[in-house]
Amino acid sequence: GNYVLIKDLDFRGKPAFTPINTFTGTFNGNNHIIRNLIINHDRKVSLFKQLEENGVIANLRLEDIEIEGDNLLASLVAVNYGKIDNCYVIGSIKGKREVGGLVACNIGSISNSIFKGKITGCNNLGGISYSNSRLIRSCYFEGSIKGNNYIGGLVAINSPGDSAIDSSDYIKGIISFNNPNGWVID
Repeated sequence: GNYVLIKDLDFRGKPAFTPINTFTGTFNGNNHIIRNLIINHDRKVSLFKQLEENGVIANLRLEDIEIEGDNLLASLVAVNYGKIDNCYVIGSIKGKREVGGLVACNIGSISNSIFKGKITGCNNLGGISYSNSRLIRSCYFEGSIKGNNYIGGLVAINSPGDSAIDSSDYIKGIISFNNPNGWVID
């Protein structure tokens, strides 16, 4: 199905949100804002657990969100096979491993999107996605990432082959990790 958000939503004072399972349609946020969303689960913790290949999420803003769980955590989508475009998120995400600002595991495309906030965990942490196997284009991360191993301002793990990170992507913030073999390039 195709869905369009017709007004801003505020979840202040509401119980924790249960993630939407597999999504195959189009969700157009219509540049509206979802505020104060809290999601607490163990695995695949995000607004949408999985976006299928023909699925689209576009023109959506999330502000003052809090995501917490174990692994595969992100603000928008835990596992993305589809297309995410023109999304803007401000918030904090705290997990153990496989944590991304917008998407945990990207096997689709993410473009023209921003994550601003704080990401905390142990391993596999990325400002946009912890893992990328396809395309990230014109995305921006601003904030802090703190963890132990495999941490990246945009992605922690970029798979070889068909994956691409566009040169117009941008990072601004602090990335800290405890692995004594880690490094940062200016």
